[in-house]
Amino acid sequence: MTFKILKETYLNIFGIPHIGTRIRFNNIKSLINELIENYRFLPKIILDAGCGNGLYSFYLARTFPNAKIIAIDIDEEQIERNKDKNTFSNIEFIKADLRKLDFNEQFNLIICIDVLEHIVEDLKVIQNFYKSLSKNGLLIIHVPAFPRDYNIFVKEYHQKDHVRDGYSEYEIINLLKYNKFKICKVLRTFNFFGSLAWDLGFIVYNRNKYLFFVLFPFLLLLSKLDRFSSKKKGNGILVLAKK
Repeated sequence: MTFKILKETYLNIFGIPHIGTRIRFNNIKSLINELIENYRFLPKIILDAGCGNGLYSFYLARTFPNAKIIAIDIDEEQIERNKDKNTFSNIEFIKADLRKLDFNEQFNLIICIDVLEHIVEDLKVIQNFYKSLSKNGLLIIHVPAFPRDYNIFVKEYHQKDHVRDGYSEYEIINLLKYNKFKICKVLRTFNFFGSLAWDLGFIVYNRNKYLFFVLFPFLLLLSKLDRFSSKKKGNGILVLAKK
C-alpha cells in the first residue's frame, strides 16, 4: 500500500517518467496549439492511428471536446486496457490494422506518432491515410530520424520491434509527397539537450531503474532546454502535411 501511494504521488508530481514520451508529446502539443491559435483549427473527427496506450487520444479528447476521436491499434489487449480507463464520451477505441483501413474522406485530422517504423508496408499506410482524410485534412506524423544527428552516449540504438531504425528527412518527406500530400511544416525533435537527456536516461535506466526515477526530474528539466537548441538537427522528425 505504501509503495502504491508513493507511486501515485510520484506520477502526480512528475507525470509519466519516460523522457522520449514527454519530448514527443510536448512537440506535438505545441504544434496542435499553433494550429488552434493561428488557424482556428477545430477538427470534427480525428483518427489516432496506432494509439498505443491512448496518451494522444485522451489529450485530443480534452483539447477538442466537440470532436469524435477514433483511436485504433493492432494490439487488442492494449485496446481493451484503453477502454477500461477511458472516461471520455468522445473516444472510440477500435482494434484495426493501419494497412487495411477502410475509411473514405472521413477525418479532418490524422495523427500517427512513432508508428511507421514498426510497419514494413509503410507506403500502403500512407496511401490509406490520404484516402481517409477529407479535403484539406491534416496529417501529423512523427518518426525517429535515421541516421541520428546526435549520438552523445548511445552510439548505436536498435529496437527489436522496429522494422527500420527510422527515416531520413528526405525519405519521410518524399514518402508523403509520392502519395500526393503537401508538406506544410517539418520540425526536428530530440534536439541536442533532448537527445542528451534521452541518452542519459537510457543508460541509467538499463543499469539501475531506481536511480533513473530519482534522476528523472533532472532529465526532464534538461530536455526542456531543447528550446535553445538548433531546430535543424534532431533525432526525431515531426511533419505536418495536408491533403
